[in-house]
Amino acid sequence: MEKNHRDELLQHGILPAEYATFVDALRNRYVECHAKNGYLQSPHEGYAVLLEETEEVKQLVFSRSRDKEQMKKELVDVAQVAMAMYLELCI
Repeated sequence: MEKNHRDELLQHGILPAEYATFVDALRNRYVECHAKNGYLQSPHEGYAVLLEETEEVKQLVFSRSRDKEQMKKELVDVAQVAMAMYLELCI
């Protein structure tokens, strides 16, 4: 990790290990979803999946859940769909 980027993360209270954990979880989830579902076929499909995943985050927020592990999982799912749309539909 570049020193400048590392310093910026640290300024915001984000430790490099936490960042790496998120990136690893994102990559692993992308691989799992791709193996299970294949590539996104269209922007419409990607958007529908993104809405579904975002709705799951919304439900956790409005339920006032304090389950941080579940929130992390759902946020990784949202990020995974965004990454899939970028990689599979925009490149």
